[in-house]
Amino acid sequence: MPPKKLPSKLTAQGSSSLNPPPTARSYRQPVPTPDLPESDSIPPLWTPNAVPTEVFPEWTDPSTLPSEHWGTAEEPFEDQLSPENLLVPTEAIGYKEEITWKRPCEFLPVIADLPVVPATPPPVVPEPKAAGGKKGAAPTAKKGEPEPPKKPPPSKHAHVFLPRSKERDYGFLRSEKAGASASGTVTAPSTASDLHHDQEWRIPRDFQRRWSPEQIDALQAWGREEERIEREQQNRERVYMGFEDAIAYIVNERPRDLLAEVDFDADDLVDDGEDEDEAITGDVDVSNATSPWGVVPPPRIEVAPNSVYKPEIPHGEIVHADMASYFRIVEQLYTSGDESIGVFPNSAPFLWQAIYPQDSSGHPVYNAGGKYSVKLFVCGRWRRVDVDDRLPLDSDGNVVYLASSMKNEVWPSLLVKALYKVMYWLHPNYNQSAEPDARSISLVDGMCQRMVQIMLTLTSWKVSRWEPGISQSFSENIYHQLQQFVPRTQQPEQIDEPSELSLEADSAADGTAEIPPVVEEMDDKPATQSRPKPRAVICSAGRDRVADLVFGEAVLVIDVVGDTGNTTFKVVHQGSPAAISEEVTGVNDLVFLLVHPLLQYSDTFVRAWLPNPESSLEGAPLAPFETSRVHFVVVTLQDRVAEQPAGDNSTEISHKYVNLVATLTPVQVPYNPDQSVDNLSKPSALTATYLGVDPNGSVILIEEKEKKENSRSSLPVIVTLNSTFSGYINIPAVDTGSIVYRMYPQNTLRYGYSMQVESDYKVAFQDAPTYWRSLSNLRVMECDGTYPVMLPGSWNVIFKQSFELSPLTEENVSPPELRIDLHLTEELLGSFTHISVVNDFTGEVKRAATLCSKISLPAASNDGVFTPTTYTLIVDCAPGDFHVRQGKWKLTLASDWDITKPTTHQMKMTRYEGVYEPNKPLLCFRDVIMAPKNSIWTSFQLQLLQDGAVVNNLAAKLEVFDLGTEQNPKIGEVSAKGDVRLLQLPCIPAGEVSQPPVDDKRGYILQGSIDRSTCIVPDELNSLRPFRSSTGRTPVTTTPVDENESSEAAASGESNLPATARSSRGSSGIKWRVNCWSTEEVKLLEDNTKELQYEAIRASWAEKAVDRTTNGAVSRLLYLGKLDQAEAKMKQDNMTDEQIAKVRGRFEWVQAVKSKVAAPEGISESYLEQDGTGDEKLLSEDELAESRHLLLERIGVVEADKEQRRVARALAKEERAKELKNMFRTVIEKRTVSLKTQQELKRELAAVQTRSA
Repeated sequence: MPPKKLPSKLTAQGSSSLNPPPTARSYRQPVPTPDLPESDSIPPLWTPNAVPTEVFPEWTDPSTLPSEHWGTAEEPFEDQLSPENLLVPTEAIGYKEEITWKRPCEFLPVIADLPVVPATPPPVVPEPKAAGGKKGAAPTAKKGEPEPPKKPPPSKHAHVFLPRSKERDYGFLRSEKAGASASGTVTAPSTASDLHHDQEWRIPRDFQRRWSPEQIDALQAWGREEERIEREQQNRERVYMGFEDAIAYIVNERPRDLLAEVDFDADDLVDDGEDEDEAITGDVDVSNATSPWGVVPPPRIEVAPNSVYKPEIPHGEIVHADMASYFRIVEQLYTSGDESIGVFPNSAPFLWQAIYPQDSSGHPVYNAGGKYSVKLFVCGRWRRVDVDDRLPLDSDGNVVYLASSMKNEVWPSLLVKALYKVMYWLHPNYNQSAEPDARSISLVDGMCQRMVQIMLTLTSWKVSRWEPGISQSFSENIYHQLQQFVPRTQQPEQIDEPSELSLEADSAADGTAEIPPVVEEMDDKPATQSRPKPRAVICSAGRDRVADLVFGEAVLVIDVVGDTGNTTFKVVHQGSPAAISEEVTGVNDLVFLLVHPLLQYSDTFVRAWLPNPESSLEGAPLAPFETSRVHFVVVTLQDRVAEQPAGDNSTEISHKYVNLVATLTPVQVPYNPDQSVDNLSKPSALTATYLGVDPNGSVILIEEKEKKENSRSSLPVIVTLNSTFSGYINIPAVDTGSIVYRMYPQNTLRYGYSMQVESDYKVAFQDAPTYWRSLSNLRVMECDGTYPVMLPGSWNVIFKQSFELSPLTEENVSPPELRIDLHLTEELLGSFTHISVVNDFTGEVKRAATLCSKISLPAASNDGVFTPTTYTLIVDCAPGDFHVRQGKWKLTLASDWDITKPTTHQMKMTRYEGVYEPNKPLLCFRDVIMAPKNSIWTSFQLQLLQDGAVVNNLAAKLEVFDLGTEQNPKIGEVSAKGDVRLLQLPCIPAGEVSQPPVDDKRGYILQGSIDRSTCIVPDELNSLRPFRSSTGRTPVTTTPVDENESSEAAASGESNLPATARSSRGSSGIKWRVNCWSTEEVKLLEDNTKELQYEAIRASWAEKAVDRTTNGAVSRLLYLGKLDQAEAKMKQDNMTDEQIAKVRGRFEWVQAVKSKVAAPEGISESYLEQDGTGDEKLLSEDELAESRHLLLERIGVVEADKEQRRVARALAKEERAKELKNMFRTVIEKRTVSLKTQQELKRELAAVQTRSA
């Protein structure tokens, strides 16, 4: 029997006087860490398939540009962007192939400059004599020599902009009798009109129009008359020439065509009124009755003049009408900055004022070099867009773009070309002529997108979509809600309401049509407190004409009248009052928009590609912008409260709501179908599918909710911004604090985007550290570092950050809340990176949902009072099948508790591998962590491998035991399929003993195994053998040794065993690998605690068995009749001759007693007699095989029964799931029917109440 007490000198680990057992061998080997490639040789995770077409520079003073910037007449500027890539008006799509692009000098005549009246020359001042000429001075002609000829200025073919006051100087005005001038402009009928068009913020003349149907009929009639006149003139010419030929034949006796040239008289023989022969006077008889040669002259043929008036000026539809309507809206809403007149204050240039070069009066001038710079609001900044002067012409030589009614005034066309160049830069994949597909947006959305971007680019105004809210009653007209965006006006004269849109063609063609004077009712409040409101705009979205509006044309709403189903929208269409009737045209093809004025506060967030700094070439490729940190939109409210004047209560009304307008402008790249979809577009496509956002780029704003009493609601506000419309948010304001939205940009915005936010309160974009520092209740801590190169399929601990959180006051009644923001150089690496926070004392793990998130942490408490608690933040990354180059990380932590003792731990990896040998506890290894011995900042990963790949159908388990305690209790355990990760060693709990263990006994035991509780372990991985042999005795067997098994045993370190022994473990083919991450190299030592305990017990037994006369092994050999082996065994055990004699005598006595007892049949000695009911014998190999075969058959029957039951359970589960699904569907349908019934009953009740009222 075993001893009652172990020897006192035996220890669980360390030196021992006993020899270690033969099984205590090195069963695992350290593996060197793999060589990492150079970081520069690894491509970034995101490689763009294309590059944005151009980056427009920010606007600077044009006077600082060099003269070479504007080009020359000899070498005119030519835009790099091909004109064929630019958009064309909708009506020109059908004949786009026929459009030609020409400069004004190629299709317009030369314009003669005005004569310059020289002023009185100044008196000649003699130049002072100099000792010598200055270096570099211009050469002067010597005395007596002529001056060198000056280079004549280039000819002028167009006016970029011509004010009304200068039309008469250039001779473009016509007299009232003439009716029309060659230029096609019309004189204003009154002085008041001239004064109106001389205003700075008005378009001086009408745009180019097409011929009206009446004018087309007149032109056709005029053409027919011209053809008649030409035919009659040709007939008269033939008659007169026949008479002349007859006279010439009589005089010259031969036909006139045979006369010599010297004899031919140029004067006609018959005066047809077309020569200058004055010899024939009135007293000469030239009647038809007299002729000197007897030939009667033909009668005089008169040709009647053209009696049809030829139209000079087109009075029909405007060419490029949608763009003209946008310009008119800008004209109607634009002011010079006076807010008191009730329209939009704006500091942006007004239409033509954005075109450069300009003269001293601020008007753009003609540039013979063919280059113009346009100031436009692009991607959140005022930028310079350079275009050439090539304009699109149709087959008749007319400009296809929006143009002035004065043919040689080109500012509208240049401005449209610059706008379309920006449109192509933002949306290069938009194809006007192709049908919309899955990639492109719809036709209506594309039209709205262009309108929104054009208004934004021209004036920086934002345009959002308006949709009516829910009606409070059946009789309420929902479109009356639009009146809040229509100014209250007082009309001096009542204007008849047309049933449809009517255009006053004559006045519009003359450019004299004015908007009806509008006087907005202003409140008595100071102007500084009045908020400019958005203005309502209606845009036509029908393929056919809608209320005489073409597709994409927009009109400004000035009033909404009428009842439900008969709403009339009073609008201003191309400067004339008109109306749109819901009863006649409907509203399905109308899009209601809101044009927002510039609010008091604004901020811009821009991410754009910049020129590559590594190359100095002009055409160098662009470099992507760096990944930005998480940003917030912060609307501050308390600043506005502080600005309220004393005794003024008007701010209470203004603080009921907060207006916030947000606009997103994404940049796209040209689409190439031959290129594969990059790894940024794939997740964006999934996001667009499931969230219903724009796949070309969108930003989601989610309100940040704080645990405050003044919170408006429990659900956050979510706003989705796309490139089609701006987002308009009108939310109730809180008394103090801020309204905060977090930005979630889509990955496809990686090619560049800008976001602009405007509000009537202070608004700004702030990154996470800035925003958190602005909160008074938060403490912020920042740190940074670098992460190494990472291999595909590896698990890496980037770094660990330990810190302590302490309550600010003893009154803290809530656990700490930690805000985390981790920024990585590689944006896509965030999807493979995880953040965990571990409580160092309890080991509880909290995982962050994203790299920028907020989590609540458990804290230690003493009698209900929170105490300082230490935590460790762990950042780990598991890349996919790609390498990761070296990069940088930045970490920001913020908490409502005080953050102290921050320490960053950089990690290094140590790796061990081994072969799994089947054993009963399914252990892979059991080691003592020798270094770092007492540090908890160590992470482990256990992988089960087969043929180099992770076995996912097996569960790996890591267990941690306390080395310093006698019984080695388990203090931590993790398990997972395939590979398991232990983020941090648990803290060793303090023992109940008064004296803690000494330092050499502190530490951890790490054990790795296969977890049979969470997976099915194959038979080949099971064994009855222990993990390691607990006895030093060699197993003896008579079975021959298999060569394969002997080689495996030799490879596993069993070569010291005798040749007659072999292991019963089969080949598993499973390897295990443990990856260790710590601040220093991890060292493991095999844990031989159990082996030493068993060896001590065996040694104690051997020591006590010296004086014993019995030995189990010897008795077994004697019973088998192997006397020689029994005697050898006894001698091996150092038994004396006396002991050997006693053992042999006892065996001989037992044999003799058995033989005597077996002789007489009547004597029964049951304690010596063998059981005769069973035949105990050694089975042969064939019998063993047959028995095994029967056993396997029984096992197969049991397994088949288990499989049948499993299938039956699965089928029953499916049936129950179907029944449950049908039940849910039935409940939903019943609820839907019930809701519909309730709604019908409510409607009937409301109708009854209305009738009763």
